[in-house]
Amino acid sequence: RADPELAARLDGRRALLAHLGDHPLLPALAAGAQLVRRGPGRRTVGRVRVLLDRSLPGVGWVRVRVDVDAPTVGGRVVAAVGPGGTVRLQPGFSDLLARHAVSPLPGLYGILTEVAGLRVHRLSRGGIGPFWFPGGPLGPPWSAGALVLHLWTEVMGAEVRTPAHHDPLVGAVAEPPPDGYRGRRLAVSAPHLSAARQWCEAQVGVADVVPLVP
Repeated sequence: RADPELAARLDGRRALLAHLGDHPLLPALAAGAQLVRRGPGRRTVGRVRVLLDRSLPGVGWVRVRVDVDAPTVGGRVVAAVGPGGTVRLQPGFSDLLARHAVSPLPGLYGILTEVAGLRVHRLSRGGIGPFWFPGGPLGPPWSAGALVLHLWTEVMGAEVRTPAHHDPLVGAVAEPPPDGYRGRRLAVSAPHLSAARQWCEAQVGVADVVPLVP
């Protein structure tokens, strides 16, 4: 009653949170697979692409993607071809990726290749987040008062021809993973674009910065 405008804003926020609780924009956890190439048998997989999406507090939305050949572990088939060419994953394989969704990528690569014995053509992980805002998490000095959305990616595998490290948040001292690439794009509110680009170039020599459109 004392501030009808503020009351309306708070009521709208409550309604939005209730809606998102019933209709999440991104899944908390989802896994699937796509058939890239059939194996010698009718129901066997020659190459499969596994996708895992996970939303984690403080991290944001993360997608792990792995292209593998001969997907069998300990005599058990990691993926099988179902009716209509659909791919059915072994539940344990999805659980493995979910547990290591935010582990260091070289560690996950080693688990898949050395422990599971899979031939990995490409292992990638990307994510949306975190989101910096005034009064929120502390970032570099230029980010004070800015709105900043992160989009990051890292890749390992035979498809990476030239290892590179272009992630300014990790810092210039970090080395790229073996046969890997690491990068980050920043979407920044307009008044802070120039400072953000200068900071990125000072950190890693490149600046992948775009305006954050309202």
